[in-house]
Amino acid sequence: MNVKLGKLALLSLVATGFLAGCTGEPEYLDQNWTEENQLRDKFYTTSQGSQLIPYEWFFALENAKSHKLISSHEEISLLGYLPDYAPDPLTNPDGLPVGFVKDEDPKTGDWLGVNCAACHTAQFVYNNRVVRIDGAPSMGDFIKLYRTVRNSLHATLADRNKFKRFARRLGLNASQSSKVRTEMRAIVKELNGTIERGVSKDHEPGYGRVDAFSGIRNEVFQHDLGIKENFRPSIAPVSYPFLWGTPDLQAVQWTGNADNPFGRNAGQVLGVLGRLDLKNPATLFESSIRRDNVFLMEQWVRELKAPKWPAHILGRIDQAAAQRGRA
Repeated sequence: MNVKLGKLALLSLVATGFLAGCTGEPEYLDQNWTEENQLRDKFYTTSQGSQLIPYEWFFALENAKSHKLISSHEEISLLGYLPDYAPDPLTNPDGLPVGFVKDEDPKTGDWLGVNCAACHTAQFVYNNRVVRIDGAPSMGDFIKLYRTVRNSLHATLADRNKFKRFARRLGLNASQSSKVRTEMRAIVKELNGTIERGVSKDHEPGYGRVDAFSGIRNEVFQHDLGIKENFRPSIAPVSYPFLWGTPDLQAVQWTGNADNPFGRNAGQVLGVLGRLDLKNPATLFESSIRRDNVFLMEQWVRELKAPKWPAHILGRIDQAAAQRGRA
């Protein structure tokens, strides 16, 4: 079943905080990630090698249909991701949303990318209290994110005043602006391809779902290899899974067909605009995957525990009803 949200329903979700519309600082449940071990901050901000757009562009680009910056809390919320309303000046000095990270590439410069936390961090609002659940499935919409960035770049190229504001925010001179325009056109073309490979007309993923296998497969075996015949339509969007307990499993994914943690997670990076060279003999198999960071994130998830029912927020469980429902 393909569920689509109308504008009124979406606005309702934002208003209730379901899509991070509440600006309160979140409360965290006891999941074994503490201020002392700092695993939460590390999980939110560590790059795996995803490279969406040049980093500084993120803070200068406007929505295609308005003057609002795509990095604003409102715009991020409408994509289903979680703004950071109280960023730590040490771990998140630029106030990036949860799971949006800075990837520092020594060859190509700094990029904005995403990591595991973008898809596996959730929160809910109850009685104006914002409760964060680490490792839970997010409501993020990757295709909507890609389209928003693509449309913003396209509009910036087409609208002289929009580009002037963009260039002014970055302090670009005429020569730099010309170079940036060329880079923008290349990224628009790349994002068009990513969107076409990642979604089919009759299977729009929507909020909180993605066809990860098709996306990764098409990026690597069609795009990176350059073999058009390897394309398969993206027709199986599913909900993001929760992460706690996954290190104890022999295989993961809903179909239980991924039994190599590093291979699975490296593929995930390539599915969200990680770079991979499968054509040039001189640099064959070079990639943007941050192998050490991927390994570290796997170890941090090992420490993550399932959240316990927050009775102090939601009230006590009716044990009699729970026993009846257990069957």
